[in-house]
Amino acid sequence: LDRFGAQQVVEWVEDDGRVVSTQVATTSGDLELSLNTTGVDGEEGIRLLETNIISNTEGFINKTDEVNGVIISPGDVLPLAPIDITLDLSQRTRYTFFTTVVGETLDGSTECNGFDFHECIVGQALPPAFPTLAPTPSPTVTPYPTPDPLTTECVAEAEIRCIVTDPFLSDCEDLQAPSDLRCSDGAELTELVFEFTGNKCDGTELCEDLSEDPIPDEVYIEITDCETTGFYQASANQGDRITVNSRGNFLCPTIEISIQTLDFNLTAEANEGEELQTLVLPTSCLSAAEDVDGITLNEDYGALKLIRYTSDLDGVQTEFATVQMNYVVVNPGAFGASIASAQLSSGFSGDQDLVTSPTVVGARTELQLFTETVTVNLLESAETTFGFSLSIEGESTSEGAQVCASDEIYEFTV
Repeated sequence: LDRFGAQQVVEWVEDDGRVVSTQVATTSGDLELSLNTTGVDGEEGIRLLETNIISNTEGFINKTDEVNGVIISPGDVLPLAPIDITLDLSQRTRYTFFTTVVGETLDGSTECNGFDFHECIVGQALPPAFPTLAPTPSPTVTPYPTPDPLTTECVAEAEIRCIVTDPFLSDCEDLQAPSDLRCSDGAELTELVFEFTGNKCDGTELCEDLSEDPIPDEVYIEITDCETTGFYQASANQGDRITVNSRGNFLCPTIEISIQTLDFNLTAEANEGEELQTLVLPTSCLSAAEDVDGITLNEDYGALKLIRYTSDLDGVQTEFATVQMNYVVVNPGAFGASIASAQLSSGFSGDQDLVTSPTVVGARTELQLFTETVTVNLLESAETTFGFSLSIEGESTSEGAQVCASDEIYEFTV
């Protein structure tokens, strides 16, 4: 990293071909999926449908082709092809990776999903730009001086980290309530998410009730298009979410929805129940000037209520968002820190002490004290500010037992 006037060395190539550079292309070989059996008692396996990775530096990484149709059993581990990541060692950078996986039971009756969030900080900033008149000698390694255990300061710090896991946002401050419930004219839809309510058509266009009886709390739902693509074919209980994902773009101008009584034939792998309701919905947003209903958030469409949609013009518009709050103690110091108190005031869960007995955070490490996940109704919480604070007190584990304290305040407005 020596400087020569206005120039600075950031890479060189040696005679034997060895390249020394601040830009490092590396490959992660530890990318794998495993099956957590929670909530799938009695199931012999899961059929994987899709998996994706969202990186703050590499963008969207689609791994669906590697997992689609693969069946894994409890305890199985599915290795995936590694992904290439470019690291810049000349600056200190946080790299984040959010992975989602979607699967279904072997009979197709239940869809399940999981996610994982991983982050790491890599690199070191370049030194100040002091010009050198001639090449400097090769750097020598100097060990860290031994800190004085009697006087070294305790530097434990409180941190509050917030992410939106569904739909994914790396910063909760980017979370916004929908400004317009109706999708923009001419927008092409890519995903629809419904809640099963069991309502009758009640005037919904292109909706027909085929039975006078009330729709039961548990039904079988089929959602297809003109290409007979099966977007959803499974049972649903009242309150369940039904996701229709085009995985790109819809190929047909409409989708057809059939609500049936549940009578699934495992041998035939088909539902044989009575059809109770049919519904046709467009896959693009119609002009408000046309004398037809458009796609509107929070609207009832027969037995389904639209709670989220994604289009090429509007992005993700949702009634609900899942927010994850992480409360962390970071210790960049040379000695451990014994945390005696961690007072949390949460806009979600209220006040509590996260430490019931002294908890040690090792030198140059961090410890996650608590995580809470809450589903926020964005329409009901529009213009609401959620506030959080974390105050920690403790002392160094060194002989000097230096006292440390730290306060962190975080808030976001929907």
